[in-house]
Amino acid sequence: MDIFRPDLFRELSDKEASKQVFKDVVQEVQIEVFSYCNRHCAYCPVADSSRRGANHLLDIDLFERTLKDLAEIGYDRRIGLNLYNEPLADLVILDRISAIRAALPETQIYFYSNGDYLDAELIKTLKKAGLDELFISIHLSSNQAYDDSKVRSALEKLADRTGLEFIDDQFVPGQYLRAKAPLAPFSLEAFALNYLENGQDRGGLMDNILNANERLSPCDRPFHNFVVSYDGTVVPCCQIFVDREEHSAHGIGHLSSFPDIFRAYTSAAMASWRLDNLGRGPKDHEPCSHCSDGDFELSDEEIELRNKAKQLIVADLRNIS
Repeated sequence: MDIFRPDLFRELSDKEASKQVFKDVVQEVQIEVFSYCNRHCAYCPVADSSRRGANHLLDIDLFERTLKDLAEIGYDRRIGLNLYNEPLADLVILDRISAIRAALPETQIYFYSNGDYLDAELIKTLKKAGLDELFISIHLSSNQAYDDSKVRSALEKLADRTGLEFIDDQFVPGQYLRAKAPLAPFSLEAFALNYLENGQDRGGLMDNILNANERLSPCDRPFHNFVVSYDGTVVPCCQIFVDREEHSAHGIGHLSSFPDIFRAYTSAAMASWRLDNLGRGPKDHEPCSHCSDGDFELSDEEIELRNKAKQLIVADLRNIS
């Protein structure tokens, strides 16, 4: 029910009001701490970017200011430390984890990694720094089609490097594998997905993903997520890839242009994205109109509730203006 509150759909300039909305609604903060990725996967927009060049770190002042803001509200939910980068490619990630743990002792810190740099010693170091969860996405070579035997081989190599045993949690032949490492010092699971058939089209950037269609279902990411790219751009969700020209106009603004993260979250631009994604129906914003992320079906009752709420909010906004 938190997504129906009226103050999510208009700009709030008062810090205390913005802080309260952020504290009540945001479930996950995602911070891309640097740009570099060592892989160019055919189903990822990094394949058409320069992320294997120089590594660009998120400005440390912006990072520290974000932690200070979060500490003001005693933030104790999830913080993810990557978007389109490979977090273990630069060990500055350890400093960032330690800083978050010191500032926000109750938050849950996680990230996704391709596992290429992971070994038993690094796992111990990550635990010491304060990591809570690690998700390893298994990727085959860029020219390889999804293959169960190759996925199994990659998982075995990961087990050898880390000294961990992985136990199947879910397996769909030709489509998906998820395995957990129950003896890891923090929550650790590895997964592989047939991305070309079941992946995300990254807001229309990937025309080789087979499941992309016109989007009608709502999306709660602009409500529950607060996302900062490595260059300091605040984006409405993790599917926005600011390196590509097609998405460069979809940023909310640079984090330094807002007095704090709370008023970035309650900005007029973010309010507009939320309103567009509240109900079921065609989306006005690009790239939401054809994004395949989290595309889900709703009951007739929830569709009616969401669409009615949107009608009332639109009417209320017109009266205010």
